[in-house]
Amino acid sequence: MNASVSVIVPVVAVLTLYILSGIRVINEYERGVKFTFGKFSKVCNPGWRLALPIFQRMVKVDMRVTVMDVPSQVAITKDNVSTTINAVLYFRVFDAAKAVIEVSDYFNAISQLAQTTMRNTVGEVSLNELLQER
Repeated sequence: MNASVSVIVPVVAVLTLYILSGIRVINEYERGVKFTFGKFSKVCNPGWRLALPIFQRMVKVDMRVTVMDVPSQVAITKDNVSTTINAVLYFRVFDAAKAVIEVSDYFNAISQLAQTTMRNTVGEVSLNELLQER
């Protein structure tokens, strides 16, 4: 009887530590994307969530509006004048699962798309129009 208690107590302690190490806190402005054995399981809402170590992984995604400074770009206008432009970008993630699964680095992808779009937009107008609609 005494030997079985001495075996059960360490096993229960190890299992308790294992489960406690998997507790994740997801804040109100975040969503957690849970993967089980590397495969998408579900999107977790705010609160305390359990992701069992070794078997499951959770990636947190910020759902708030994010402000990003688009670096200065040299762009050529429709009338072949070089100009330097910069911008500020505001974006928000609407689907946490797609942001994690379908794009390797959504933050960098948005920055690159903003820079390309900015250069293309400037290339479609003349310098005079660009200065008027600034």
